[in-house]
Amino acid sequence: MYPLLLFGSNRLGITLTVGLFLLALTAMSQRPAAAPGKTSPSPVNASPANRSANNRAATQPSSPATGGDQEVRQIEIIKADALEGFRLGNEQVRLLIGGVVLRQDAVTLTCDSALFYPDRNDVRAYGRVRINQADTIQANSDSLYFDGDAQLLRLMGNVRLSDRNAVLTTEDLDYNLGTRIGRYRNGGKLDNLGSVLTSQFGTYLSRDQTAFFQDSVVLVHPSYSLFADTLEYRTDTDLAVFHGPTRILHESNTVYCEGGSYDGQQEIGTFTGNAVLDGPPQRISGDSIVYNSETGIGKAWGDVLFTDSEKNLVQRSQYGEYDETSRTMYSTGRSLLSYVLSGDSLHLSADHVRSKTDSLDRRELFAYGDVRLFKSDLQAVCDSMIWRDADSTISLFQDPVLWSDVSQFTADTILILIRGEEVNRVNLLQQAFIVNEPDSLLYNQIRGRLVTGYFKESELVRMDVRGNGESIYFADEEGKGYLGANKALCSNMVIRLVDQQVNRISFLEKTDAIFHDLKLTDFRSMRLEGFSWRLSERPLSRLDLMTVRAEPPAFEPADGTPTKGLETSPTPILQDAPTPILQDAPTPILQDAPTPAPQDAP
Repeated sequence: MYPLLLFGSNRLGITLTVGLFLLALTAMSQRPAAAPGKTSPSPVNASPANRSANNRAATQPSSPATGGDQEVRQIEIIKADALEGFRLGNEQVRLLIGGVVLRQDAVTLTCDSALFYPDRNDVRAYGRVRINQADTIQANSDSLYFDGDAQLLRLMGNVRLSDRNAVLTTEDLDYNLGTRIGRYRNGGKLDNLGSVLTSQFGTYLSRDQTAFFQDSVVLVHPSYSLFADTLEYRTDTDLAVFHGPTRILHESNTVYCEGGSYDGQQEIGTFTGNAVLDGPPQRISGDSIVYNSETGIGKAWGDVLFTDSEKNLVQRSQYGEYDETSRTMYSTGRSLLSYVLSGDSLHLSADHVRSKTDSLDRRELFAYGDVRLFKSDLQAVCDSMIWRDADSTISLFQDPVLWSDVSQFTADTILILIRGEEVNRVNLLQQAFIVNEPDSLLYNQIRGRLVTGYFKESELVRMDVRGNGESIYFADEEGKGYLGANKALCSNMVIRLVDQQVNRISFLEKTDAIFHDLKLTDFRSMRLEGFSWRLSERPLSRLDLMTVRAEPPAFEPADGTPTKGLETSPTPILQDAPTPILQDAPTPILQDAPTPAPQDAP
């Protein structure tokens, strides 16, 4: 048995000699493979003199060794309650017990006991292991293997690595003192400024204050929870970067994406790859979404889909914005909006759509540029539109055309009034013109300054004409076909319809009427001034709302702002467009006025 250097009683020394010898045998059998470039230790001379020299050399600083371009120093024994030097096989071994302190450059290692192999410059440490690197990195574990030449640590059992504000805990950790990179493979947890992140695999770059996590990643932040497959997290800026499918649970919404990032300090998220932001009752999805949790503003690009389950509303576009605070939404890139109305869907498309919901949950919607409407019993086109929940009106501006069954309505402005989710009335303001096609190439026509059309169960049943009234009506006799056309001029008149066909015209003022025999008249010439049959513009299905016109008609908003370039501008320049002056135009007085003794048309 080799001489024992004691720092304590002889009895303690005898006990330690036997115990540490067995510990050394165990360490030899479990020792990790040597680092690349390391050679097998040289045999140690067994003479007592040589052994004493080796012991002294192990306690003194040695000349720096060269490992590539980096100098590596020998591990120094600073302190131990007991130390014994002996040879195990062909290797020198130093056995240290009690209050062990080892050092290499700026790295200090303390533990209860250790096995030091000076020829290989590595250490096995056991019991209350603690590593300190320049007072910046601290690590604790139950046991440790330290390769001094390669600057590699393997910490095992109750591992705790702390760096400034971050603390990493795991069961097994490999740590490179040179690069300050740590890795775990059997589950770990990172605590940082109130955030807790767990995963199965992890890599922590201390110098960059960046960590990469894989497999069952969960991040619990004070303001959100995150679940991901792969995550990059920057502890200095509280920035999480997503790589792969990710789900984020916030207090008021949920996010899904397959890439992107979330800034925990500014509460701004950038989500890409099938991104979905769900904040009931609203939901928005797109190729990419940027969302600010603090301001409640979200922006989306590429195949954007916005839904409001409470309002039975669906909207599609190429770009969209939504402000949760002001409850304002804007979209562009050929927007398509679908709204459930009386068990049927009303579809609207336009180049630009903006909507706002007030404190009473009433929505106001503005649409600009090539506006098209489609409902199974109602279709329309115009260049700008306003839809107000407050008075349940849809206002069509700038060359509007409205179709209902076989009837076509045109005017400078058209107001559609909704009652009980059904069309109740249509007001045609200025230059009103109604065309009805009872048969091919035959057109009943009504023209006037103001016209009001009344609907019952979505069917047009009556029209009141106020001012400068004119009409052409083709009379038919059941079973005998059309007899001729009655052309009349009357300032005010009432037209009643049955099954969408003109049944009777009542003239309320002095009438100038002429009946034209169909056999003696070219019915093609029976046209009132301003007649235009625009059937080719009529949307026949929802798909017709998205077709691109070869040359879209030019238009200017109500405020005169030019629209050149608006189709690609992400800023809704029309959001404060003034309200048309005709929105509150008085309802034609004839709607409830007593009817004078009529002069019925033949």
